[in-house]
Amino acid sequence: AIGLMGLMPVTAASLGVKADQLFDPEINIRVGAEYLHQLLNTFADVADSANRLKLALAAYNGGLGHVSDARALAEKYGGDKNVWEGNVEKYIQLKRLEQYYTDPVCKNGYFRGDETVNYVRNVISRWEYYKEKVKE
Repeated sequence: AIGLMGLMPVTAASLGVKADQLFDPEINIRVGAEYLHQLLNTFADVADSANRLKLALAAYNGGLGHVSDARALAEKYGGDKNVWEGNVEKYIQLKRLEQYYTDPVCKNGYFRGDETVNYVRNVISRWEYYKEKVKE
């Protein structure tokens, strides 16, 4: 991952930006914001904006395919595919176990999801911290 927004070169290329351009902070931030916006639109069917954001952040960090798998697993096993905490979050972590990543609803294989779960928590926590600081 490159730059302030931690973009993968393949992701940048899908948005029309060459990997070497990601070292320019202005371009990196613009492309990262554009990609996050695309992911938010991908989860437009999620009514709750907080859950939509968490799913988009998880996809930004861990990949849309793994989040899609975790949503499918949540739905299959009685969870809510539109709720991050205790639902999709749980199944993204379970994708490290063979019984889950080989489940027929999974298309993207093994995934060690702790980093993604921590990423979502950290970004949301930092956002809440900044919102409080602005109020002061």
